Parts: sequence; structure tokens; C-alpha cells
Amino acid sequence: MFTKALILGLFIWPYPMRMCYLNKIYKLFTLLLPILFLLGCLQTDVLSTSNDSSSKADSIQSWIKKSRDGNLDLSLRKQLAKKANDTLLYLENDSLKTKLFSRLSLAYMKLNDSSRFRKTNRETLRLAALSNDTLIMAETHWDLANFYYKNSVADSAYFHFLQAKKNYESINLRQETVTMLNNMALIQEDVKDYTGSEITTIQAIEKSK
Repeated sequence: MFTKALILGLFIWPYPMRMCYLNKIYKLFTLLLPILFLLGCLQTDVLSTSNDSSSKADSIQSWIKKSRDGNLDLSLRKQLAKKANDTLLYLENDSLKTKLFSRLSLAYMKLNDSSRFRKTNRETLRLAALSNDTLIMAETHWDLANFYYKNSVADSAYFHFLQAKKNYESINLRQETVTMLNNMALIQEDVKDYTGSEITTIQAIEKSK
């Protein structure tokens, strides 16, 4: 009603007043037009960035999956892993980036590339700590513990199983916590710490109840 009355009122205003009012509206419109245009461009850029990030993530996941495929040629698998790594560095979604680095780390372990495994594992831990992603931190410590155990570095393997156990325990994942305790007990037995192994085994049994 107000707008209708205002429009009708324009026709009964004196001509100078009417022109002054219309001139103010025109100036206001010319001021708002660039702002509206800029907002539209920003929205387009956000959507474009989001779509681009999603497309990159899909490609990276595909390359990582193929790099873990034992039926493919080893040199091709390594090329795909490197391609995933190089593209992953520029992914802007930190949460997704952390998860993909975790998967890539495992891919390098399967490729028996110790250097790149350690590098991507370390980057995964850094990103997980920044985003406070306890689950990824636990899984990454577990991967590193397995790596050290496979390479007969008992003290480092034990340390990372312990870190994984603490992480899993803090988010109430009981079965994973028990698994870490069993792994720790196994290492203690390997180094002939039979008393420690027995105590850790009892803790695992108690935790599994």
C-alpha cells in the first residue's frame, strides 16, 4: 500500500520535486548496481571453486585407488600416486585433504616406497593435528607402527601403537583400543619383556569386556 501510494504521489508532486526525487533514485541505483554485480561475481567464484575442489578430489581418489591395484603395472601405479600427491597439495578443503593424504600414505606403503610413505604419513599427522581429527591421527599412528614393525624397529613400532591406542581410547573406540594393546603386547613379547607383555594382555582382556 505504501509503495502504491508513493508512486501515485509522484504524479501529483510539482515537477521540480518529482525530478529531484527521481534523480536521487537514479543515483542510488547507479551506486548499488556495481555492488550487486560484484556480489554476483563472488557467488559465481565460490560455486566454481567448490565444483573445482570436488572434481579434483574425485580425480585424486581415483588415482589413489588405482595406485593400490596390484594388477596394474608397478611403474604406472607409482606415476598415479605421484600425480595424486602433486594435485593433493593444491586441494583447498583441509578435511578432505587430510583423509586423502591418509589414503595416499597407505598406497605408498603398498608400493614399498618408504621415503614417500614417511613423508605423506608425516603430512597426514600434521593436517590431522591442525584439524583436531583424532580418528585420522589414530589411523596414521597405526600405519606408522605397522611400518616400523614390518622393518623390525620394535621401539618405534611400540611407541606409535601406544599413540594410536591413546587416540582411539579418547574417542571411545574400544575394539581398536584392544587391537593396539594386543599389538603392544606382541612387541613386548618379541623383545622378551614377558612381564610387560602379560600386563598389557590383561589390560586388553579387561578393555574387551
